Amino acid sequence: MSCSQLADVAALGAGLAKLQALTSLHLDFRGCSLADVAALGAGLEKLQALTSLDLCFLGCSQLADVAALG
Repeated sequence: MSCSQLADVAALGAGLAKLQALTSLHLDFRGCSLADVAALGAGLEKLQALTSLDLCFLGCSQLADVAALG
């Protein structure tokens, strides 16, 4: 499955913030058209119970800065 059309993760960030008990998360954005992941970072910082996080941005050529992820 390809996510090459995915360019915005704002809704995902907002949804993640509501999953307070989440302990493990794997997100694969390989080949997506993402340029900004600040909203994702905002959602992730709310996950106080999170002990395992795996993010893949391989091939996301428009994504230049992931500092917002912590």
